[in-house]
Amino acid sequence: QEDADMQPTSSSGSWTYYDLTEGAIANTYFLTLPAVNTEFKRLQIDNTGAVKMVGDDRNGTWESFLITEVTDTKENNTITIQENETGFCSVDGTIDNNHSSYTGTGFANTANTLGNSIDWEIDGAAGSYTFTWRYASTSNRPADLLIDGTTVSSDIEFNSTGAWASWGTTQSVTVSLSAGAKTVRLQSTTNYGLGNIDYLEITGPEVTGSGCAKLSLSNNEIGLKCYPNPLAGSDMLTIDLPETSTARVQLINLSGQVIDSTVINDGSGTMTFQNPASGVYILKVVTDTKSYFEKISIQK
Repeated sequence: QEDADMQPTSSSGSWTYYDLTEGAIANTYFLTLPAVNTEFKRLQIDNTGAVKMVGDDRNGTWESFLITEVTDTKENNTITIQENETGFCSVDGTIDNNHSSYTGTGFANTANTLGNSIDWEIDGAAGSYTFTWRYASTSNRPADLLIDGTTVSSDIEFNSTGAWASWGTTQSVTVSLSAGAKTVRLQSTTNYGLGNIDYLEITGPEVTGSGCAKLSLSNNEIGLKCYPNPLAGSDMLTIDLPETSTARVQLINLSGQVIDSTVINDGSGTMTFQNPASGVYILKVVTDTKSYFEKISIQK
């Protein structure tokens, strides 16, 4: 084993400065004391984190330095996700543009029902993420924020802005998240649904909008079976859930618009679409306890 060397690089007054180089084993360091200081043969660490080189008898002249933790910091950036951009996945409602002063191509308008939601997907490094929504509403419509299906902030205030064409922003919500792709859901907590959402703004370490792939987990992972897939426009889609319950089923295009919907009972049912265009869609299946997503390809 080759030891690392600690050699003097400069001095100032009674202080001598050293560089520590890596030994033969990666990330492992061995200290050999320079010949100019042969009386120093031990390292001593005290409860303040100070590291000192001392003699065999732990006495004599002290030379001290501090060990400082170095963290891999990621740069924060801010993104805005509109309803027609990467990162926007779906809305339990429609994309509308009938009220002025919105940005982008329109705004997400959920149906007025408890539990209706808007889904996004983001990617980024581990760290703190701050979420802010631009919205409009004529009544107070609080909501929960869910990350990967887990509620991380409850009853976020979306108070009345006075008119549907008067837009405001929410107070920011900051949460600590792990690295990688993350699903983001804003879910209504009253029978009025959500306010109209113009965009979602996110600040976080290396945050980007993601392509909603995590929302479309494989059938084996979530237990949802949808067949045939791909299907012709005239085919009947069979849907089987891993639980016996009533579920709301929506076919959503990649712009987040609900193209068709139905309700199935007892965990199983079928769906026939009304002349959809060829392309890739997201099938959203919502029960009382869980939401399922699957990509569906329609080929005419």
